[in-house]
Amino acid sequence: MKKDGLQIFTAILVLGLLFCGTAGAVPIVIGEITPSQNSTVTGTVGATQTFTIPLNETASVIWTENSTSTTIPTGDGNIATLNHVIQTGSYQVTASIDGAGQIASWNVESTPGVPVITLSNPSSSSVSGNVGESRTFTATVEPAADMSWYLNGNFLYTNASVVESSYTNSSAVAGTYTLEVRAQNSNGAAEPKSWTWTVGSSTNGVPVEVNPSEGKVEVSQGETRNFYVNSTNSQNIKVEWFVNDETSSRKTQDGVTSSLYEFKESNSGSYTLKAVVTDPSGNYDAVTKTWNVTVQSKYYSSGNRIWDEGLGLSRTYTWNAQSYSGFYYDLDSGVSSEEMTIKDIGRNIDSGNIEYITRPTETDFEYKGWGSYQIIGFMAEKYFAGYNDNTTIESVDDVSLISDGVLAKILIDSDDKASAYSGDSFELEDGYALNIVEVDVNGNSVWVQLEKDGDVVDDNFISSGQDYVYETEVGEAEDVPIIIIHFGTVFAGTETSAVFIQGIFQVSDTYVELASGDSFGEMEVTSLSSNEIKMKNEDDISLDKGDTIDLMGKIQIQVADDSTLRFAPILDTSEEGIYELRGTVYDKDVDGDSLPTWTPLNFEGFYYSIDEGIGTEQLEIKELKDRTIPDGALVYTSRPQPVQFEHKSWGNFTVVGFMAKKYFAGYPEGAVGGKIDDVSLLSDSVLSEVLTDSDDKRSMYSGDSFELEEGYSLNILEVDINGNSVWVQLEKDGDVVDDDFITSGADYVYETELGEAEDIPVIIVHFGTVFAGTETSAVFIEGIFQISDEYIEINSGDTFDEMEITSVSSDSITMKNEDSIGLGEDETVDVMGDVKFKTADDKTLRFYPFVEVETESNSSRELKINLPGEVIIGDTINIEVTAADNPIEGITVKVNTTSLGKTNADGIVEYTAEEEGTFKITAEKDGYTTANKNMKVIPPKEKMSLNITPETVYVGDTITIEALKTVGGNPIENVNISIDGTAAGKTGSDGKFTYATEEVGKIKISATAEGFLEKSVDVDVKDYEAIFKFSNLVVDPIEVRAGKEAKITVDATNEGNAAGEYNVELFVNDTSVDSQQIALDVGESITLTFEHSEETPGEYSVKIADQETTYTVKEKSSALLYVLLGIILLLVGGIAYMFTKGGWTVATLQAKVDELVKSANLKK
Repeated sequence: MKKDGLQIFTAILVLGLLFCGTAGAVPIVIGEITPSQNSTVTGTVGATQTFTIPLNETASVIWTENSTSTTIPTGDGNIATLNHVIQTGSYQVTASIDGAGQIASWNVESTPGVPVITLSNPSSSSVSGNVGESRTFTATVEPAADMSWYLNGNFLYTNASVVESSYTNSSAVAGTYTLEVRAQNSNGAAEPKSWTWTVGSSTNGVPVEVNPSEGKVEVSQGETRNFYVNSTNSQNIKVEWFVNDETSSRKTQDGVTSSLYEFKESNSGSYTLKAVVTDPSGNYDAVTKTWNVTVQSKYYSSGNRIWDEGLGLSRTYTWNAQSYSGFYYDLDSGVSSEEMTIKDIGRNIDSGNIEYITRPTETDFEYKGWGSYQIIGFMAEKYFAGYNDNTTIESVDDVSLISDGVLAKILIDSDDKASAYSGDSFELEDGYALNIVEVDVNGNSVWVQLEKDGDVVDDNFISSGQDYVYETEVGEAEDVPIIIIHFGTVFAGTETSAVFIQGIFQVSDTYVELASGDSFGEMEVTSLSSNEIKMKNEDDISLDKGDTIDLMGKIQIQVADDSTLRFAPILDTSEEGIYELRGTVYDKDVDGDSLPTWTPLNFEGFYYSIDEGIGTEQLEIKELKDRTIPDGALVYTSRPQPVQFEHKSWGNFTVVGFMAKKYFAGYPEGAVGGKIDDVSLLSDSVLSEVLTDSDDKRSMYSGDSFELEEGYSLNILEVDINGNSVWVQLEKDGDVVDDDFITSGADYVYETELGEAEDIPVIIVHFGTVFAGTETSAVFIEGIFQISDEYIEINSGDTFDEMEITSVSSDSITMKNEDSIGLGEDETVDVMGDVKFKTADDKTLRFYPFVEVETESNSSRELKINLPGEVIIGDTINIEVTAADNPIEGITVKVNTTSLGKTNADGIVEYTAEEEGTFKITAEKDGYTTANKNMKVIPPKEKMSLNITPETVYVGDTITIEALKTVGGNPIENVNISIDGTAAGKTGSDGKFTYATEEVGKIKISATAEGFLEKSVDVDVKDYEAIFKFSNLVVDPIEVRAGKEAKITVDATNEGNAAGEYNVELFVNDTSVDSQQIALDVGESITLTFEHSEETPGEYSVKIADQETTYTVKEKSSALLYVLLGIILLLVGGIAYMFTKGGWTVATLQAKVDELVKSANLKK
């Protein structure tokens, strides 16, 4: 059977080849070729010779004339024709057809003739253009001849013995011209050819180009921006420059080809800049080029530390070391390395929109003989980056720690001189010590030995004037010099020998490792090289009200607790150390005559309330002469501003910053519910610090004592049995100074004298609900405000360092420098109080203001006891003891007189309440002040649960707050509901209360009720957002051949409440292979289509968003199948051709098949 099939297949193949051979026949010559085949054709150069070839069918004939080929189809009667222009010399003309090869050829011999001119460019004899346009005319001639040009009959020039010549004109005035070209050689003169050239006046005005090309331009205050107008045809122009609607130009240039205007404005605002361009020759109309220039604030896109939405700053903002004191900055060189840019600023910062870049910079060794090295700031800390060609220390090669993903701290960089004697040990950092073992008796060298933690790690002999270098591995970086010491004179005396050290440099062998993909806080390293480190935020970052975000390392972002978006980078200063808070740097080379003004926005040292966007201080330099601020030219102003009490119902009080510190300035009329009249401490030349401003809620019971600041305490003597009022008593250092009866919802106010200011409220406490129960009575405190009774007095004429108070009023404090202030190199100038100037050790004047803040390891020795406001019998609680908010270990804690033991490392000791009553908690330890606090233990209370609906809350939504018993789930009536500390109302009989949200951000919902534990929940109120949902992921077909595309579709719907965009990614086997960006309105849907192919058979997973499916890729189709199909197609085509062209009939076909079958049978 297989053999029969093979014979049949062979027969089909032979028959197919036979038919194909027949079908593939090419056209043939069927008549007389003229001129005769292979003959020699002669003619005059330029004359036309016709060649013809008759064929049996249509064809495309390839004519080759003197090696140049042209394809021409046959004409009527299947005649191939070529009209050939005879060229100079001897050459061949041939004709050929693809598949048949050459079918005819002739030899051509030319005889000289008169030249023939052809207008080649432009080929049309009628040409038009405008004044000033450059126009080129080109003509060719055959054979070569002398070509001459004439304009309106006037001779221009001649090109001798050429075959092509051109004429160019760019200066013609308006009019009609005749441009003629003539040619002549030894055979005679050609027939002249000409163009009619019409030149019209310009309709587009003077041809110029401008830079910048865009019509809208933004610049910063004081910034110079160059604007250009350039002639595009090199002709002279006149340019007049106008700003706004001025009638006289600010600058005029005549007879120029290019004009420059330097735009610079010191005031922000909108400006119109015009350039009026005219043609002195009068050939062009005048044109006016206009730019709309917006002069933004100097700090529009960079320069402020605070980004405030209300100031209209750019939504893309950059912080660098000049504007943010957290970043590393080398004042002496004016070099910084760190920069952070945030793009598309809003409440949500998209992934990748915070970009942090730091680059290594050059700095000189303190010991000048060593040249320089590289440093880099990284996350607000200074690191060693490497040595380079500018490092002139012998035996120290180029080293780049960054290239090896390593950063190390610089421990010592000093040129202090020190003498050391034989036997001395010189202490370094990180446990290293350099021992002077012995000095050569001739005073030529010294034997040194290096120890690490007491173990010798290296020794060497160093000659006078040489450097000792110790190398080791730092991470992946090998042979890194981490200790370099320069030895000056080596002295060997009769009684003593010494060596003089003149320079020390040490890098830590403890390092930080970096690699792409490493995360630091919210940031991820995206690139790392010897030139830079780049990081971006991995995920979206929400700038919610009141948040502090740990961005990276010690760098945080502080967000105002305000509906207006306001935030700033800050440095975490909680660790022990001294931190410098500096203002924007003034650099003479950069800023020139633009003198600095410092405010809280660009000087972190000044007082600033970020929650309310309030700062009161300003320091301005009015005049600067070289390195001197003349007397009276440094002006400090501070103006009191109203701020809101934390307990919002009290309204406002006024604050004023004074020499970088916050002070209380007074109360406005009607503050604290009208209980306080207008009070201005400034009017009495008095300032007092704000000690407490809180809206924290706490419950207190009869007999409790509440500790305030500066020795004050408020005692709850008794609660009225009717629950209407509470009797309070105020003590100062144990002495009673005031008492009063306060009703529910009222305020306790204590007044005293502050200097010349009388009846100043220094303590305000708001009492909320007063509760008198059958077993216990309590009062709820909801607001506390306290200012210091230790004040400072300020009067005109008072001096503070360089500054003298020139005026004090209820409106402002003004100070000026009473003498000139010199800003010498490498100086620190005490300006006023804690505010100082620091200048660069450099010829260029460079300086900034700063204040220093110190965080001590034990900044306070005052103990504080932290425990719950209420303790229920049977509960086990943690009693925490802290000092300066730090937990303290080893504190003895007592309940009344019974010791509970000592606190652990977390400052905690446990206590289980066994009986009802009020107990005195005491915390004591040598070296600390003893702390006391009352603890109230009450009978068990029921637990309360709060349900908030809807689960997701958007601004403007009305939420339902439902109070339920935790056990049983029954609704609770008359539960007091408060929102962010403000009473909102009570639940109904169904346990429910509704509240309409008004602002985006977190709100705290608190619930209190008699017999129940207080319950609080936080609710995140979101802004309107787009929510994209995906469904119906389909792969069609579900099985596909390798290399063939499958169509993948998915439906997308915006189920949110705001329009938005989404990048839809297609994942195949967890690899992203394609994506589409979509934008949908609320409720809008779309079907997306992807096409994808795979070359390898197998099972493939497909994923789009949360939708997943699979499909199968099969082997490609058999090659033999394709061959058989091809043969069959050829066979059918051949048969069709033979029926139409070859005269076959059905009988002929039958005969051929019989013949093949017979042949196959014979072979059997």
